[in-house]
Amino acid sequence: MLKPSTGRLKTIKLASLILGLIGGVIGFMTGGFLMLAALGSESGGGAIWAIGLMFISVLGIVGAALALKNPVASGILQLISAVLGLFVGFFVAYFMAFPFLLIGGILALADPRKEH
Repeated sequence: MLKPSTGRLKTIKLASLILGLIGGVIGFMTGGFLMLAALGSESGGGAIWAIGLMFISVLGIVGAALALKNPVASGILQLISAVLGLFVGFFVAYFMAFPFLLIGGILALADPRKEH
């Protein structure tokens, strides 16, 4: 049985890192824009949701940062961030960050050494 090259494994981890960072930054920026919009409204009630979205995006960024050292934890954190972001961001606000975090999380969990 052939072992996958370490170059391929590093490429997958690097792709997970890059996609997770892109998704986390987009999500954080989305939360910031929602915060500005909520603070500009009379009620300001959406600010809590915007803060939650920003924290969830930071979770995705932390997950992306772990991609090279601990890919399993990275994948789990990125997937949690993707799914929670959809619920907190009401599906609409997080739609740009979701695919990046989802694919980054899947790539982090996909280990080519486990191929048959």
